[in-house]
Amino acid sequence: MAESHVVIALRKKYARTIGKLLVHEGDPIRLTADATHLAAALLIFKPDENVAAIKPVRPHANHRGENVGTWARMALDILRQAKRPMTTREIANKIAHARDVKGYHGTNSIECALHLTLERRIGVGIVRLEGSPKRWAVE
Repeated sequence: MAESHVVIALRKKYARTIGKLLVHEGDPIRLTADATHLAAALLIFKPDENVAAIKPVRPHANHRGENVGTWARMALDILRQAKRPMTTREIANKIAHARDVKGYHGTNSIECALHLTLERRIGVGIVRLEGSPKRWAVE
């Protein structure tokens, strides 16, 4: 018979909590207490579970958010220095040059991220001008 979704979820949560504890991410006292409680809850649902055999899972480092915020700030700086409205591709090329990003895929990744972040900032320092391609300027 397949395992219960509760057992699977508790096992994953326990592995992630132990992983955070091993890489010293967070309060060790709280994480130890959480791991103890998760192990106890797991044993309630599956008494024959070997908790010591569960391997720790290191936390995932999310770098995407850092880059998007950095690119948005860099885009604002570029638009402030520019004498004219700029397309997203022009802004992405300048950011890629400043960050030493090489190749089409790196520039395209920056450009895609800028499309989303600049759209969200319309009216908050950014103006989108009419026409195609999209052109951006600072208010």
